[in-house]
Amino acid sequence: MSVKYALLGILSQRERHGYDLKDAFDERVGEFWALNFGQIYSTLDRLEREGLVEKRAEAQEKRPDRKIYRITSKGRRELEEWLSRPVVRPRALRDEVFIKLLFHDPDDREALLELIQKQKQVYMAHMQGLTLRTGNIELVDLNIARTEDAGVDCGEDTAIDILRARIDEAHERGI
Repeated sequence: MSVKYALLGILSQRERHGYDLKDAFDERVGEFWALNFGQIYSTLDRLEREGLVEKRAEAQEKRPDRKIYRITSKGRRELEEWLSRPVVRPRALRDEVFIKLLFHDPDDREALLELIQKQKQVYMAHMQGLTLRTGNIELVDLNIARTEDAGVDCGEDTAIDILRARIDEAHERGI
C-alpha cells in the first residue's frame, strides 16, 4: 500500500491536520503498518507539490499556526483512478501459518486439516473486524459472502484462498 494513496483516501473524507491524519491512519491500518510523522509530512509536501493536496494555516493561541490539508479535485481524480486499478504486483504473504504448512507432517492429514480449518476462522474473524471499522455492515456481509462462496474468486493467493485450496485438497484425499 502506498502512503500517498492512504493519505489521499483519508483526506477524501474531510480535511485534517498532520496529527489528525496520523490518528486516522493508525485507526485504519496501524495494526499492520507503522507510519511515523516524518513519513506523513514528507508525503504531504510531495502531494502538495504535485497539486494533489493543498494546505491552509489555522491560527492557534500561544502556538504556531496549524497546517490543515485538504484533497484537491486533481487529488480526488488520482485517488479514484488508483482505486479502480488492480494491484499488479501483490506483496508476498509473510504469514506464520504458511511456514507451518510447509513443515507440517504430511502424513498427519487430520491434524493438518484441523489447523487449516482453525486458521480459516481466525482469518475470517480478522477480516470481519477490519471491515467493521468502516462502519458499513453491508460491506461486512458482502465480504463474508465472497470468501464463503467457493465459486467466487477472492483474488490471487489471498490467505483464505490458499487455505480453501488446502481444505479442498485434503477432502480430495479423503480426509
